[in-house]
Amino acid sequence: MSIQNNIQGLRAEVLLNYLYPELMQRWMANCKGTFYRNYSEDAIRIDEEGGWVTLSRDGLLKLLPQGLITTEQELQGKDFKGKHERLRQRKARLEELFRPFDSWVLRRNLRSEEELAELLENKLDILLETYFHLNRKDEKNVYVRQMMALLPVVNRRRGDIHTVCNVLQTLTGHRVTMKTGQYNHTGRKNGNQPLVEYQIWMPSLDNTAYNEKQNQMEELCRFIQEWFMPFDTKCLIELKCKHPAAMGVGFTLNYNTRTDERH
Repeated sequence: MSIQNNIQGLRAEVLLNYLYPELMQRWMANCKGTFYRNYSEDAIRIDEEGGWVTLSRDGLLKLLPQGLITTEQELQGKDFKGKHERLRQRKARLEELFRPFDSWVLRRNLRSEEELAELLENKLDILLETYFHLNRKDEKNVYVRQMMALLPVVNRRRGDIHTVCNVLQTLTGHRVTMKTGQYNHTGRKNGNQPLVEYQIWMPSLDNTAYNEKQNQMEELCRFIQEWFMPFDTKCLIELKCKHPAAMGVGFTLNYNTRTDERH
């Protein structure tokens, strides 16, 4: 497989892990030298069947002093063609000798690249566990789990009741309206505090589905109250859906209504 020019700059480790993750520990590296980097990408050629990848990189052989490969006397005198051929063969044997070490370095880099990719993929979960002490994988409420993705920017969104309304509409896939008002839990005249109520308009649900959805909304409401509302503002989520009555007359159930399947 020849590598086209549309992936210029892509590291070989990224490309190999993406295309052939199952071959991570089988690749053999053929380092052609950084001279080729001026004319081609990092991975010059990939032979997935033979397990070979040709790289425009310097191998470990490049670290050896040049004097260990050839001497100045060998480059002088007659029979230059023969000397050049002997040097080429010597270099080929040394490259063959160092190829397992170059391959070991490539495989190690492939493993590091895989771990880095996993870390970047799970960075949200790591962030939530480290700074918010929340485990998104253990959260069973799908709405709360999705809402957790906004916690890294909660310092800019706390108190933004309109953004919460838009998020609820996106999460549920239904129309959401918002009402603001006041509530009083002290019984005193001057004890009124802000109230935000979100109404989610849903289609008809049977008793079981309605109760399940209401429980989910109650958990979501507590989560929003804790993380996205100002400390003095109360949040309510009210379900609005048409529920068929026994006599065939539909009526609207709200947040404070709980149905019971037992008659």
